[in-house]
Amino acid sequence: MDWNAFIPTALFVLHWGATCLVAVRVVSKRRSQGVSLAWLAVLAWIPIAGIVLYILVGEAWLTRRRTGRIQATLERLLPRLESLRAYAPRQADPSKDADIERYNTIALTTTKIPALNANRIDIIDGADDFFPAFIDAIDRAESSIDLLFYIYSPGARVDEVTDALARASQRGVAVRVLADAVGSRPLFKHKHSMRTLEQAGVRVRRALPVRFPRQLFARVDLRNHRKLAVIDHRAAYTGSMNLADPDIFKASAKVGPWVDIMSRIEGPAVHALSAIFEIDWHAEHDHESPDPNTPDRPETPGSATLQIVNSGPGDNPDAFRRILLQAIYDAREEIVISTPYFVPDDALLTAITTADIRGVDVKLIVPRRVDSLLVRHASESYFDDLVHAGVEIYRYTPGLLHAKTITADSRLALIGSANLDRRSLWINFELSVIAHDQPTAQRVRAVQQHYIDESEQLCKETWSQGNLIQRIADNAAQLLAPIL
Repeated sequence: MDWNAFIPTALFVLHWGATCLVAVRVVSKRRSQGVSLAWLAVLAWIPIAGIVLYILVGEAWLTRRRTGRIQATLERLLPRLESLRAYAPRQADPSKDADIERYNTIALTTTKIPALNANRIDIIDGADDFFPAFIDAIDRAESSIDLLFYIYSPGARVDEVTDALARASQRGVAVRVLADAVGSRPLFKHKHSMRTLEQAGVRVRRALPVRFPRQLFARVDLRNHRKLAVIDHRAAYTGSMNLADPDIFKASAKVGPWVDIMSRIEGPAVHALSAIFEIDWHAEHDHESPDPNTPDRPETPGSATLQIVNSGPGDNPDAFRRILLQAIYDAREEIVISTPYFVPDDALLTAITTADIRGVDVKLIVPRRVDSLLVRHASESYFDDLVHAGVEIYRYTPGLLHAKTITADSRLALIGSANLDRRSLWINFELSVIAHDQPTAQRVRAVQQHYIDESEQLCKETWSQGNLIQRIADNAAQLLAPIL
């Protein structure tokens, strides 16, 4: 046998046989046409590596052990979630409640968490307001502190948070910190911060750890992107801000300081947020069961109706996207969106352009500079469709606008951790709050107006006459948009 001829032939047949098997797998998943075609193109254009890439990140699936822990925790927490139905809207105002009920129906079929009345929500505009208030809340905590953040990056004001958590634990407060294993790698590598927390008795866990052999059985780039803090089951903080001081975070990227928004919530919605933390916390450990007892009856300090939307792989991968589409289609006068990464799917792009065509004033606020060149080009590839439909695009210049906000007709506001990109819509674990509350919507709209005032509006004529090389780069990046 001529081995010099046989080996190349065998490798060629093996490669294309494996490529065909993976291609059949891609087609069999019945995803959107764009996603399937993008993966088929990767398999064809990138020999061998394309197969490896699909195996690693092609499907948003979890290990059987993790899904079992999540389901077991959810079952134990069902009495707590059921008790919250006492705070659901009661159809007192038919016109208002009909609007809420549409969102409530979507949420209940995916997240099991109803819209909740009698909350108070305060909007925190930026790190300068957030860090002092958050540290003060930690210092005032009496019984428990639960933190869940995608990024926990030591340095500057974050070190003050770490010290406050240590002080709280030392005075007897039960402190738990859950941080994403990839996003919070700086924390886990920072010996001083870890020693400060652990020696004080703070319990720290990695969310979705990446280690062998997990890489062989689950998607390694699937991340917990949520930002959440629950204190004494009485107050919760959530929004777009990570535990990272924008004065120093990713300074080498030269995109300017990250600009974020957070909310502080009191009322029944805090118990729903606490349940989400419990599910994520216990998903990381086999040998501990959540406390099935319902916390003390929640206080009812306000009049805001809030909807908590937790989305991610598993039972509710489409929750945020469905709510988002509903908000856009419900808008009658104005919809304003801020997001750092704008890589929409076809349904979202159609909803936005259709809203403007039917007479809704649509404004999109994005940062002028982002920390990902590929995502920037992919985002800009959609600008042609948007500006020709009449959408006003504003590019924020002072820094990287990281706030994820939506307001509709100044009656509904959405803030949270989810970007308007495929990763947030389909892959990551995300957390959003919808406020069916006009005062809250007006406060968020005022923050959005501040972003607009510090932005450059994209001119339709100038953009349409952009240079050919940039246009080719944008459109080439868009080819990968379905799998970004």
